[in-house]
Amino acid sequence: MWSRSTRWMVVIGLAGVLGGLLWVMWHYHEVVIQNGKVIRHNGTIDTLAIGIRRGTIHDITHRTLWGHRVMDATGHMVAPGFIDVGGNPRRASFAWRDGVTTVLAIGPANSLADKRHPSLTVWAGVDTDDCRPTLPRHDGQYVRRWALAIGMRLQQGGIAMHWTMPVDPPMITSELAMMLAVAKRYHVPLVVSVPMIDTETKGEWVIQALGRGSQASGVMVVIRQWPTSAHVWTSKWHPLVQKWPLLRWTFSPYTADIRRWGDYPLATLRQVGTRMVSMATGDDDGNHPTDRIVFVTTQRQIQQAILDPQACVGRDATTRHPREVASFTRLIRRWVVDGKMVTWVEAIQCMSERPVKWWGEVVPELQKKGRLAKGFDADVVMIDPLAIEDWATYQVPEAIGQGVTMVMIGGKVVWQAADQAP
Repeated sequence: MWSRSTRWMVVIGLAGVLGGLLWVMWHYHEVVIQNGKVIRHNGTIDTLAIGIRRGTIHDITHRTLWGHRVMDATGHMVAPGFIDVGGNPRRASFAWRDGVTTVLAIGPANSLADKRHPSLTVWAGVDTDDCRPTLPRHDGQYVRRWALAIGMRLQQGGIAMHWTMPVDPPMITSELAMMLAVAKRYHVPLVVSVPMIDTETKGEWVIQALGRGSQASGVMVVIRQWPTSAHVWTSKWHPLVQKWPLLRWTFSPYTADIRRWGDYPLATLRQVGTRMVSMATGDDDGNHPTDRIVFVTTQRQIQQAILDPQACVGRDATTRHPREVASFTRLIRRWVVDGKMVTWVEAIQCMSERPVKWWGEVVPELQKKGRLAKGFDADVVMIDPLAIEDWATYQVPEAIGQGVTMVMIGGKVVWQAADQAP
């Protein structure tokens, strides 16, 4: 028979063993990412360990963590997955290699059938042009039927309305009123593609009309940088957008864009002082070749966009365009690593956290994305800052870049560079 002191020692020993087991279980994770420089939403960059369980970040700490799979991120930046506003969910492999873990598919050719991708989260918008009735525009039932068709599509799960703005000012005014009314009724944002603007004066008028409409209706309006209108974003218009709290805009980190236009747009571009070169030769576009590269923004303007709380990246996913492959990679390489025009924290906030602030109320699932923090989705990107490079060009638009070494969505690795694989 054990003495009382012996029994107490046994009980204390068993309690210690049990406590040790519980401690190990609590600190044991499905996946651990360690030794990486973690970019936090509070503006800090620190060497931390990230513990992941059941698709979420369970722990993020300076302590050592144990896990079934341990990934060494030494020499890497560790960031939340990038969120692409306006991408193409069908080309997931391009998105992963660019660090994209979430796509908001809003715009032409984006279908509600793409609302969920097997491993790339997608929320789709409704293209209002697809809902236009076959009635003549002057028919009294035209607007009513159009609004009803948009509403029916939104009820199927659309998170936003995409509207391609007409050129004629009276038509802009009438259609904008209807679009804002439908967006307000269904509590969704309005995403606008601005067409070719004849003069800078008309462009300013368009921005003011969208700003006043957003303020009066309480609807968030996102001006989408569109392949046929990127030149409208001159630096003097940024303060105009900032006048309207509900007005937002997306941008692409490219100072040039490819065009296939006739003489009328060329004359307009010349009017606003745009530089054009032949895509084939790189020479000045004096002979008006069919394919030309149009320089529409400067590095300084893109820097302003990265820092602007009302702007975020939208790849637009134009077929055979380098931005579909390397927008986020390019931003990091050109503006963070090489140019040092923005910090790592500022770039990551633009590409991850800012879209969540815009769309979190519309898409509740987004509220757990965009940050590396306890309780958030384990959407994680590992970046080698010494190797990051975008190789896609206008001549070879599908050349895959490098430097994004691992992409994780919901705790599952969907892309990993060959030299990083275990």
